[in-house]
Amino acid sequence: NYQVIFYLHSYVDLSKEIKEMFPDFAFVTWGKEINKYAIVYKMGGIFLDGVEPTRNFYKDLDPVKFNILETKTSDGFVLSTAMFAAEKCFKGCKVICKEIKEGNKDTDIIYKYWQKERDSFFVLPWNKKSVTYINS
Repeated sequence: NYQVIFYLHSYVDLSKEIKEMFPDFAFVTWGKEINKYAIVYKMGGIFLDGVEPTRNFYKDLDPVKFNILETKTSDGFVLSTAMFAAEKCFKGCKVICKEIKEGNKDTDIIYKYWQKERDSFFVLPWNKKSVTYINS
């Protein structure tokens, strides 16, 4: 009998309320030394880094794309690596891992591929109010 496991990854322990929002998920807490893109490449799922969900947004995501959060700033809209999601073995996560090992910053890598491979991305709009930033 085959069962799909959905993962919600984070660098901090998630609250009981957040876990209740995602009842079908397994929750994994990682140390900061772990490359979050490598984890999502190997296991798939959603990675939260400095944000907390305000609702279960899983059904809003595209299962075959690199999902990333849009953030509204005083300068306009930007892509944020505070939340991203992808299926297991998503090629884009492997490419990001390789470039991070080469010393490139993750946000720069994301923007580079956003420009080249826009059809491979799904952006979760800021106005969906799916997450809030911690300490903001």
